[in-house]
Amino acid sequence: MYAHRIGKAKRIRTKSEDLPILKSAVSLVGLGNATKSFFKSKASLNHLMDITKRNGSTAPFDREKIATAIKKSFISTGRAIVDDEINDVAIAVEQIIITNPAKQNVECIQDEVEKSLMQRGFYAEAKSYILFRWQRTEQRKALNKIANTLQQPEIAPALKGIASDFSPELYPISALTEKFMGFVKADMNGRDKLSALIKAAVELTSAETPDWEFIAARLLCYRLQRDLQAFEQVEDLQNLRKRCAI
Repeated sequence: MYAHRIGKAKRIRTKSEDLPILKSAVSLVGLGNATKSFFKSKASLNHLMDITKRNGSTAPFDREKIATAIKKSFISTGRAIVDDEINDVAIAVEQIIITNPAKQNVECIQDEVEKSLMQRGFYAEAKSYILFRWQRTEQRKALNKIANTLQQPEIAPALKGIASDFSPELYPISALTEKFMGFVKADMNGRDKLSALIKAAVELTSAETPDWEFIAARLLCYRLQRDLQAFEQVEDLQNLRKRCAI
């Protein structure tokens, strides 16, 4: 009897072992008050469920990211932000994906957010959320096109930083991509292509959109960092040759 209790205690403390039990309970008897209270807790199922991202990598599920995206849709329409309403949508999405492993990916989660918003009558907010998704998709395509043309995947963080720090309406990455592709030539090397990207940002600078100049400066800093890294590699190689010759 005592050993049975110890075994039960261990099982309770092992959260990963409880997860299949919770899933079964949810699927068999539905979401009772106790289960709903569990979902409403801050701990919830965060870090017990991995979400597959678009690039195939995984990351721990984070309900707060869903809530943040919903808040942005509320702000865009001017609707007053009510935390209970936002949490209600986020929890509803969480409940769906935790019981459907096939939906544990970014695209399906975003689909469920749209459905949950519309089911609760937040049609304008759902429309805003859909537009936001489309803009992010187009942004990713533009970023990937630049990185692939340069054959420099390491430029992605710099481009993402630009997309985050500057207004997407005034400084869309798609505009930079279009201008850049007009300057690129087939016989250009990597550095020349990077220079063409900087030139594209400079060419986009105007009285209405002066911050393209700052974007060009960021890209120039990125090129200088690459030049410095290349120089250091050459210096290390030369020093190695000298040591070997001694």
